[in-house]
Amino acid sequence: MKRFVKSGSVILVLMLIVSLCGCGSNVGGKEYEQTTISINKDGSVTGVEVDEFESSQYELDELRAMTEDAIKVYNPSGEKKVTLQSLTQKEKQVRMVMHYQSVQDYVDFNMPLTHSINLFYGTIEEAKKAGYLFKEAFISVKDGSTLDRTEIGALGDHKVVITSERVRLSVPSKIVYTSSGVEVLENKKEADLVGTEEELFYIVLK
Repeated sequence: MKRFVKSGSVILVLMLIVSLCGCGSNVGGKEYEQTTISINKDGSVTGVEVDEFESSQYELDELRAMTEDAIKVYNPSGEKKVTLQSLTQKEKQVRMVMHYQSVQDYVDFNMPLTHSINLFYGTIEEAKKAGYLFKEAFISVKDGSTLDRTEIGALGDHKVVITSERVRLSVPSKIVYTSSGVEVLENKKEADLVGTEEELFYIVLK
């Protein structure tokens, strides 16, 4: 995992923003115990990142300025497609909360560094039109039964999240089916994505 940085380049700031590792922060009144990508009801994305950062207040202020500069480069004409919601330090932990106006903004903002980010939110039918293949069977959260590719086609109007990010995911409605490598939490609106490096995760919502 990448770490918080203390030098002055925008690329290093992007490394900070993309590094999704650590413990927790608070979004919308909810305390997250580990790094989380939250897909909101309006299709926007909130990213919570936490990491170790041994620094002075001066260095934290410098980090904030660097991050804001990177955001200004991305946002055209003063728009707020990407915003820094908070950057705080408690003891040796720095916590950053970023807000992205859309899933595409999340991908576009972070892609120049990683070249490998996948994040989609829409209906299954829209995902198929975008080129996602749905090759493997889906697993029912309710009873562990599986759906094959033919049965998945009948869920065309259901929303699906597809991502390559290996983090905790929070979604706006209950999860009903997943691909392998997804550990759904008890509240059915959060899941830990723990698969292999090459894998895409598919999370189908109610």
